[in-house]
Amino acid sequence: SDMRNAPHYTRAADADYWRSLPLVRLRRMLRAERQRGIEGHYAYDLPRHRAMIEVYLEREASERNNAEETFR
Repeated sequence: SDMRNAPHYTRAADADYWRSLPLVRLRRMLRAERQRGIEGHYAYDLPRHRAMIEVYLEREASERNNAEETFR
């Protein structure tokens, strides 16, 4: 079957899934994706990597803001 037609392959669904993960797990997935890119692995996907980075930075900023509000 063609994975691109599977519902879980959509970028929006991926981003929602990444947002639901604990930050430490997202960081681990991002590290693995980066390693696939470095190695030239056939499964590496630049748009997916960029989307993961965007979600990670968004989540990290959100966590930082939450932490700052906690200490006010």
